Amino acid sequence: MPNKGNPEFVILADFDGTPLEDVENAALEQIEKRKLSDFFIVTSINKKEHYHLYCPTKVSYDEYEQILLEFNKNGMDSNFMHPFYNWDKEKTTILRFHSPEKGKLKLVKTIKSPHRNKREMSLAHLRFLKCVFGIDINVYHNIDNNPQATVDTYFTSKK
Repeated sequence: MPNKGNPEFVILADFDGTPLEDVENAALEQIEKRKLSDFFIVTSINKKEHYHLYCPTKVSYDEYEQILLEFNKNGMDSNFMHPFYNWDKEKTTILRFHSPEKGKLKLVKTIKSPHRNKREMSLAHLRFLKCVFGIDINVYHNIDNNPQATVDTYFTSKK
């Protein structure tokens, strides 16, 4: 059984075959419901209607699981719903991203939240977003002091 509440997660969701508008609406719904910070929508340059949502707000295991269940109802890739049992002993925030073998990602849209900075965000994730997508992280102030994260790459497709 995972150590619920620790480790902390930063939201990543994988939407395949879902229109951009639906992905945006799913993010907006979570922003309002949970007072989350900005969401970043990225896409693979190799696939149409293949989006990933990132949000640097730190959430517990339970909250992340609920968010994913709600995203699943809004078109998230059903293969992305997976157990988190391999993370139960981690002491750092989990940094999840898809395998680079799937193709290069590019930032499609930033969904600005009226709740930016209300909840603590992950410094490691903000640095990742800055390095990979060029996101200006100077607008974020409620940030932890931990530059480390556990990296977990994933595959949702069968080979």
